[in-house]
Amino acid sequence: MPLVGDKYLLDGDTLTVADLDTIIKSKLLVDLTPEAWAKAKKSREIIYHMMSDNKKIVYGINTGFGNFADKIITF
Repeated sequence: MPLVGDKYLLDGDTLTVADLDTIIKSKLLVDLTPEAWAKAKKSREIIYHMMSDNKKIVYGINTGFGNFADKIITF
C-alpha cells in the first residue's frame, strides 16, 4: 500500500492487517488509487443497472440481510 504525500492509497487488492493497523494509528488520510476508483464506479453502475428493473429482487441490495431478507427496501 503506497503512501503518497499525506494519504495512504488503497488499490482494492493488497490491504493487509498490518496496513490497516498503520492507517488507524497514523490518522492519515485514506484514498483510492485511480484504478480502485474505476472499479468502484463500475460496481456502482452494475448495481444501478440491476436496480433499474424494479421487479428484480437482489439479496442485500434491495432486501435486508439475514432475518430481514424477505423485507424489500425501496429507493
